[in-house]
Amino acid sequence: MKENLRVVITKKMLKEGLLRILETKDINAVKINELCLEAEVNRATFYRHYETPYDILAEIEEDMIHEMFTFNFTSDTDVLCELKNACRYIYENKKIVKILFKCHTDKVMQKKMNDMYAHLLDVKTRDTRLSAIDDDTAKIIAALIGGGCYCMMRQWITDDIGKSPDEIAEIMCRMMRRPSQEDFI
Repeated sequence: MKENLRVVITKKMLKEGLLRILETKDINAVKINELCLEAEVNRATFYRHYETPYDILAEIEEDMIHEMFTFNFTSDTDVLCELKNACRYIYENKKIVKILFKCHTDKVMQKKMNDMYAHLLDVKTRDTRLSAIDDDTAKIIAALIGGGCYCMMRQWITDDIGKSPDEIAEIMCRMMRRPSQEDFI
């Protein structure tokens, strides 16, 4: 169901207001009155849509994740393309992503990285060489590789490491190399 335009604008104003505040202030120190004043939104309007500033950050992250990942891949080339697009998006939205990392509200992003690698493993297990990998092993591998890729992106953004989005995506793809059945037997 599509939200009406007034709700969309109100939420956008609250998101932008919160992000402006978080450039200089910790999320735990943000007061609802301060946020409403910054966003030019009535306090009752805030509570109509959210309970806490964390709810706004969670929605910002969900919006970003939705724009970043498509999971439309069936080959290594598709995965590289998907990762390049995700890294470019993160780089272009570095300011917001740093705030999410700083506020520790980026758990959905880490889960999506795990999900992406799990999807890749699922695609790969259709290959007969990998058919012996059981579901539990696949979950553990996805957590390791997805978590590693997430931590790598986090380090890249928070430390302003001088690698391009495409270079980061290529490093992640090398980390996601095609495992062989012998690796798990």
